[in-house]
Amino acid sequence: MNPTENKAQYDAIHSDGPTLVIAGPGTGKTYTIIQRVLYLIRDKKVRPEQIMVVTYTVKASKELITRLTNELSKQGIEVNLHEMYIGTFHHICRRLLKEFREYTRLERNFIETDQFEQQYLVYENLADFEKIPGFDNVVPSSYLNRSTGMEVTISPWKRCKKICEYVNRLSEELVNPEDMVREKDSLIRALGWMMIRYRKLAKEKNFLDFTGLQTEAYYILSEKEQVRKEAAKRIRYILVDEYQDTNYIQERLVQLLGGGKGNIFVVGDDDQSIYRFRGATVANILRFPDHFGGSCHVVTLNRNYRSNQGIITFCMKWMAQPSWFSWERKGKLYRYRKGRVLSASGEAAMPTVVRITAVNNEPRYEKRVCDFVENLKKEGCITDYNQVAFLFDSVKGDNSIRLQYALKQRGIPVYAPRSGYFFKRKEVAWFLGSLLYLFPKVQKALEKSRELGETEGIGGAYRQFLIMAETMMKDHTELKRWLDGEKKKMDSSGRLTSNLLPLAYRILSMEPFSSFLDKAAEGECGEARNLSTITRLISRFDCFIEENHGYGKETVNDIIIFFSRYLRLWYENGVGEYEDEEAYAPSGQVSFLNIHQSKGLEYPVVIAASLDEYPRGEDTLIARVVEKMTGRRSYEPYGDIRDFDFRRKYYTAFSRAESLLVLACDRKPGQSPSRVFEKPLESVPEFDAPGLDFKDLSFEPVTAGRFKPRFSFTSQVALYEECPLKYKLNKIYRFASPRGLSLLYGTLVHEVIEDIHRAVIRREMDKLQPATIYAWMMADYNALSKTENTWLSRSDLDRAFQEILGYVSYRQGDWSMVKEAEYPLELVKDRYIMDGTIDLLQDKEGKTDIIDFKTGHRPKEGSSLLERYAGQLRVYAYLVEQKMGAPVGRLLLYFTGEEDRPIYEVDSRPELVEERIKAFDRTAERIMAEDFNHRVERKGPELPEACRSCQWRYYCWKG
Repeated sequence: MNPTENKAQYDAIHSDGPTLVIAGPGTGKTYTIIQRVLYLIRDKKVRPEQIMVVTYTVKASKELITRLTNELSKQGIEVNLHEMYIGTFHHICRRLLKEFREYTRLERNFIETDQFEQQYLVYENLADFEKIPGFDNVVPSSYLNRSTGMEVTISPWKRCKKICEYVNRLSEELVNPEDMVREKDSLIRALGWMMIRYRKLAKEKNFLDFTGLQTEAYYILSEKEQVRKEAAKRIRYILVDEYQDTNYIQERLVQLLGGGKGNIFVVGDDDQSIYRFRGATVANILRFPDHFGGSCHVVTLNRNYRSNQGIITFCMKWMAQPSWFSWERKGKLYRYRKGRVLSASGEAAMPTVVRITAVNNEPRYEKRVCDFVENLKKEGCITDYNQVAFLFDSVKGDNSIRLQYALKQRGIPVYAPRSGYFFKRKEVAWFLGSLLYLFPKVQKALEKSRELGETEGIGGAYRQFLIMAETMMKDHTELKRWLDGEKKKMDSSGRLTSNLLPLAYRILSMEPFSSFLDKAAEGECGEARNLSTITRLISRFDCFIEENHGYGKETVNDIIIFFSRYLRLWYENGVGEYEDEEAYAPSGQVSFLNIHQSKGLEYPVVIAASLDEYPRGEDTLIARVVEKMTGRRSYEPYGDIRDFDFRRKYYTAFSRAESLLVLACDRKPGQSPSRVFEKPLESVPEFDAPGLDFKDLSFEPVTAGRFKPRFSFTSQVALYEECPLKYKLNKIYRFASPRGLSLLYGTLVHEVIEDIHRAVIRREMDKLQPATIYAWMMADYNALSKTENTWLSRSDLDRAFQEILGYVSYRQGDWSMVKEAEYPLELVKDRYIMDGTIDLLQDKEGKTDIIDFKTGHRPKEGSSLLERYAGQLRVYAYLVEQKMGAPVGRLLLYFTGEEDRPIYEVDSRPELVEERIKAFDRTAERIMAEDFNHRVERKGPELPEACRSCQWRYYCWKG
């Protein structure tokens, strides 16, 4: 047994067959999962591509990959993690849909939508939903406020949110809407028609939401026997983290992929099941052993490596000994018994759970909280304010906002990215105000817009943005002159001088915005992060312009829609500010988080400050519809769900604390604390009680998680070598890149050639006829044009088709050498992961040729572009040799625009490959060292070639 692991971890790691690992907070579940994967690869000789590891978040998958690659490298085990199915359920479903694309019901290049975009699609078609009989009974437009007796209107945007919630939840429960619309119950019929209407809309727009990724994956696995057999053959071992947060369809996906083999290893903690509002059900983990008829191993990890014993004991009492209800109903227990959980650090010498209270005196309460935090730093207990976190039911509530303000008044910085401050930031107001200033017609249209009345406060916000921008321009006359000049051009022509995103980058190139970019170039800049967010919002707006008015040209009417609808709804929805998934607790700042946001995090000091909250009733409509339509009853009694979930939620909050847990509230009779917290609050001492000295406790610094970065030649290394500053702004700060017709053209040609190669690999060469290839091209084009909201001219389409046929003709019917298409490879290095996707691998005379396809004509010999293409192929040659152990033959570039000599052979001498890899390593090190404050040198009056079409050219080369 590894000396770093305890017996329970050892038993879990080495178990055979179905296994449930109950892993409470801080008990080393990630370590257990990693060691389980190592055990399978190293000792059981399981191939990596036969293992699937599912995480709940993208961040968790990055952490897992980093730690796993480090362990594999340490033990000298070479694997291609691209081959392993590792990531969230959505990531794995996305991969399955790609691998079995021909079996899906999806068009190519579907647009993956997030919550906002799904809701926006519904909003634009709300009138169609309102025509559904009984719709108002399911999604009412108002409600009665019982305390005031007044009717309160529900905004259309919030109604759309409810539609999406119902559609998603019912889809994830695999309820058939066609059956629902035949029911007698009018509510069920209305819900069924909502699902049918939504699916029709999503199909028309080629949209696929997160729920759709899962339902389509379920479809091909459950309905296509060939897919199910092939997937089960590929995936022999399944590991699922945070199993208590899975929903019904995810459980079914696990069971289908398990293929009856039973090699399913799930890890979770039923006491931390807090995502019911997203459709998760604790029943999955509580009933998991029942699926295997007594053959399931159940292992409980009971050594806590995070918290001291005082905090653990408080948390366990909170769960195991609730004062007003029992976890048991009619002899059935709705949680696992955990037994005694021991701290690896032992018992502290003083109480480690305390309270901060005042009696009906908010100023005194806030002062005591601030005194406590400030004194922890002054007395040397903590070395950084980021060691303290406040947890709330909502960080947007009055209690949270007041405490944030009080701390800031003391000079204590606060990190609260989800507090709803985005549109209150000066740089956001200045930028949006500048855009409004640029379009007087938009200002007039907004004054008459009825839509603005749907969103409280938006009209005043727009007026305030404009006032702030005009005031700012008094000190920044260059910006004003440029805006006035653009206004005159648009007035005389009646057209926009440019689309909205390029106009945004012109504005960013001038003060005061350029100073934020300067600051970003040198280090971290929150203002630049917020400006980057705006560019991404503008970029995604293209997906919702119904008509693109002649191949990508926007109109003033589009700008009106942007402000009156799209941005207004973002204002109502709320825009979160930047969150660093590695440095989750920024240095020098106290964190303010909601409880769900804190899941998976840990802090030396946690202050739970929502003690006025009480258990609230759950909307049981979906659960009752599911029961009616499928016969699946709610696992927990309806009447107990709110109490069960409340306990789990605050158990999750309390267990974030490592050294000190603080319960904080202003005591107000009948209000705060709620009755739920009265006894726990009374059971702990006041923080300033005699004899308490927090210097007796150990407060460890918060360490940022370091995820091993991935670097590919095309997306990262070549971009950095072209311009480090562009790399930082586009990759680190994530400013949106303008899209163009050339990108659409190149993507289209590339994807049709990929279709051809996949047909060859399937041995379907008989399909490679002009009519079939044309049909593939138009299917790809229709899907791509929806994705990009841009169209090619007929002549461009004809040219693309001729270039594709030219490649087929070049092959002269000989496809025998084709080996792999769009083949991903990666190499784990000490500090990063090198990866790339190769267009085509082919065998020739015992060696592997590497071919990369480029649209257009071959660049001039000796040009920087041709050298970059050559560097890309040399990196691929290195990956093939290292990972596949295959000798590399020729490195070939195929230029689709060249009729006579489309092939260009790159010099593949070993010393050139070695030189390129050394340069790759140097570049990767510079990126990881954050060496970004450099840009392309200008050596004459002309702009450097790399800058001529760059969105930053006006910022970098003023004048």
